[in-house]
Amino acid sequence: MKKLELAALAALAFALARSAVAQTPPQACKVLNRMTSGQDVALLIGGDGALWYASQSANRIVRMDLKEGETPFVPVDGSTNGLSGLVLDGKGNVWFSKRPRGKIGRFPQAGGEGVEFALPRPDSFPDDLVIGPDGLIWYDDPIHHKIGRVNPDGSIEEFAGPPKLNPDFAPTAMATGPDNSLWFTEIGANALFRFDLKAKAWKRYDIPEPGAQPKHVRVARDGTVWFSMVARNKLGRMKNGVFTTIDIQNENPNGLHVAEDQSLWYTTTNSTLGRIKPDGTREKYRCHNVGGKIATAADGTVYVLGTSSTVLVLKPGDTVTPPKVASTSNVQGPGMMPLGPSPVKEVTLPELKKLFDDKTKKLVVHYTVPPKKGCGPCDESLAVFEEFARKNAGKATFVRIANEYTEAAWSDPWYQANASLTGVPTYIAYSQQKEAARVVGRESVPVLESKLLVK
Repeated sequence: MKKLELAALAALAFALARSAVAQTPPQACKVLNRMTSGQDVALLIGGDGALWYASQSANRIVRMDLKEGETPFVPVDGSTNGLSGLVLDGKGNVWFSKRPRGKIGRFPQAGGEGVEFALPRPDSFPDDLVIGPDGLIWYDDPIHHKIGRVNPDGSIEEFAGPPKLNPDFAPTAMATGPDNSLWFTEIGANALFRFDLKAKAWKRYDIPEPGAQPKHVRVARDGTVWFSMVARNKLGRMKNGVFTTIDIQNENPNGLHVAEDQSLWYTTTNSTLGRIKPDGTREKYRCHNVGGKIATAADGTVYVLGTSSTVLVLKPGDTVTPPKVASTSNVQGPGMMPLGPSPVKEVTLPELKKLFDDKTKKLVVHYTVPPKKGCGPCDESLAVFEEFARKNAGKATFVRIANEYTEAAWSDPWYQANASLTGVPTYIAYSQQKEAARVVGRESVPVLESKLLVK
């Protein structure tokens, strides 16, 4: 390698190390509910923009259209379960693997009859399906120390692991490389393995960090290999044989994904969604209950399977600029209940969701107050908020949650992601779209400061 190339690699390694502590953009993930969760297998985006995910415990493969909802598919033979892999072949087929059933199957994305292929050994554990450089379906079998592929006629071809490099080769994860290769991690070997499809040859790369326990692996278009080191709470990067260790502030990595712009996205068990750009700069987001499965759309939107029947959605840059104060006013507290009908309409939680989804409306300001022995908000915080709504009529849509204040209502995942308490006793929340209004309240004070905020 030329001295200039070595210098460039060293400079990038230094930049990655220096950027260990990244600023968190003022933006959070939005939440979509989904029908299944538990032991999630994969998250993919089809050519039509629909999401596909699979749940091992529910034995379902689900297509999620962001406008039309979800369609569940039983993976061909519903009497067997153990989903372990999922890929879209780009030809209109959904492929899946079943562990420990020793089967790989497919069915049309549009729906219809599918087929399953039995592996040579019924006790095989096919795992981690990928589309190989040859366009065929590849899998790994850590139990029998093999990898394999499904040929166009449905026949299965298996290849032994690297016996001279590691007699007990048990691949942990697999990824397709740009140079006619497949890459594997192996926790016990503390190494990366490359399989050359043309030469049918293996090569081992020992990880310098001892006891790293490499788990997830992804490969960028330029050949950069990204991997997680779960025992060290770090990420690893290898390019042209040069390893770089990346500190992620002692958070345990839980998933990796290389986006179209070649940024690396990762999740951690600390509810972090992180991004490392090709130039080494870093971003970090807080997303409640992120899982390990990540997918990115062409427009940069990031989708992550949540751990509680949710899909978390983030589009970097959507709300990085905080709103500015457009106007400020003081509203007198107790004793100010105006005469006439209330300008604030009551809505249920499903109705509120529809208002949030309607992008033609101005921002919805909403709040809820627990009833107090039938007298409602006895401190008249409701009157204060209604007066504020009158003064700002037409500048925002003001609504009141009609649901009674209960733990069940506040634990709704969608509401958790879109609402925030801003004071006691008036509970007010807002969603940042193009216009926002908020009342900041403090208990037992006669005056509440009110601000109208806009982008």
